[in-house]
Amino acid sequence: MLRLALLACAALALPACDTDGPGKPGYNHAGPVISKAVVTVSSNKATLPVSTDSFAILTVTVTDSATGAPARDLTLVLMTTNIGAFGFFGGPNETTLETIGGRATVVFYPGDALGVATIRAEALGGVGFTEIRIR
Repeated sequence: MLRLALLACAALALPACDTDGPGKPGYNHAGPVISKAVVTVSSNKATLPVSTDSFAILTVTVTDSATGAPARDLTLVLMTTNIGAFGFFGGPNETTLETIGGRATVVFYPGDALGVATIRAEALGGVGFTEIRIR
């Protein structure tokens, strides 16, 4: 009889279980999930000389395409470039940033190759680009 009562209590409690808890896909602890983002990349400089002293500040903005609301804090942004580096001269050509208030910033260095650096940012299914001429 006790087993039957425990089994009945367990059956009643199961529907109350949280199937979308931390670590589960779709868990939302900090605001609405953006289904498709608008990603923009801007640079404070359009041209950089080949030099260890030159750099540009890149700003990435991530917003919800439906509402225009900024992406929630700590949204990951993958940055890549075909020429140059992020963070320091000779650094990586790929880096991951985290947004605060829908924005993230990184320093871009031109490296030692001439040409046009195509800088790509990807977040939440959206992609943005900018170019910097390296001369």
